[in-house]
Amino acid sequence: MKTFFKRLGMLFLLAVVYYVWHVHFNFRFEEISKDKVYKSALIDPDKIEGFLINNKIKTVINLLDPGVQDRLNPAKQINITQEDEAINAINKKHNLNIQHINIPSGQVPTKKTLLAFYKILDDKVNYPVLIHCYHGTGRAQIYSQIYRIEYENWSNADARAKTRVVVEGFGYRSSFSDGKVKGDFLMNYKPRSAKENSTINLLSK
Repeated sequence: MKTFFKRLGMLFLLAVVYYVWHVHFNFRFEEISKDKVYKSALIDPDKIEGFLINNKIKTVINLLDPGVQDRLNPAKQINITQEDEAINAINKKHNLNIQHINIPSGQVPTKKTLLAFYKILDDKVNYPVLIHCYHGTGRAQIYSQIYRIEYENWSNADARAKTRVVVEGFGYRSSFSDGKVKGDFLMNYKPRSAKENSTINLLSK
């Protein structure tokens, strides 16, 4: 029994260490589509160079909206400005032309933000792409899963399953669960291939 609890304790400790590394040092950086699309939280300006250079990122899609200030949207204009300055410095240092595009978005996409998103991802010249928000768990997730549905023909259920380790169950309901705004949007999302029934066609704004 002691051995069991010791192993359980070690697993818990490893999980904590991984969480701290993933959130505070790796900035929730993940590959969404091999060598093409990545997502993350807001990366410190003095640490973003390694992520961009190592993954040959050509376009950074920044979903921060400084016009909204709450627990889920704490970003300020200074965060966008500092990232822009950091990317400009990286471009100058490495003779690159990495684009930094801000699409101010709420937790759920609108017609305007989706059109801006499509415009970038429709052009193969812009890849590889990094999509990020502030925490890397809300907006970056929903847009990443929209990419999978829109461009890689994933099912809505499979895409949503990638938003959390556990989307819902055992009394727990994440922000992507049924009945939650983000969860319902993602499950009901229809790509442009659905034509008149596509989400972009049905959205009024």
